[in-house]
Amino acid sequence: MRLLDSLWLLETPLGAGYVRSALEDVVDGGDRVAVFAIQPGSEWSASSEDSPGSKWLQSKIGVN
Repeated sequence: MRLLDSLWLLETPLGAGYVRSALEDVVDGGDRVAVFAIQPGSEWSASSEDSPGSKWLQSKIGVN
């Protein structure tokens, strides 16, 4: 799910290190990859609550 122009969210059972390594093989040379877990109840905020990415976060984590 695309949250911002260069910020993607994904749900996967794979480990953070595995996902990071896999993504580093396909991103542009100047891009960087960060992988972290977000869980139900995590606090978050976005400037566009009606965007598809924000709606995805609402469904997975809860209302901000």
